[in-house]
Amino acid sequence: MSFQADSIDYRSDLTRVYGKLIGRPHTSNRIDGVSLTCLGSAVTSTDIDGVDFQRYFQWEDNGQIPVEIDFPALKNTSEIQILFMTVHGPSTTTVKKKSLHRK
Repeated sequence: MSFQADSIDYRSDLTRVYGKLIGRPHTSNRIDGVSLTCLGSAVTSTDIDGVDFQRYFQWEDNGQIPVEIDFPALKNTSEIQILFMTVHGPSTTTVKKKSLHRK
């Protein structure tokens, strides 16, 4: 499984990451948790939309699932790391600000 971030919305009450999960079509996976690391600090996701934590899901025909992941409020930074804990092991994605669409 991999993750492609589209944008990050830094709000006063939360940080929301928009993107898509990418996997092999017609197979299943499960996400047990997501953490975000920036500026040496790690926070755990408070919510995810698109799939449910700790429940199996199946990849669609195109192998992509759009998701929104909420984290506690963070300061705007130029680079973050997102760690997905899955039933198949961890999956890490590094997101750099210059590679994102503006939100």
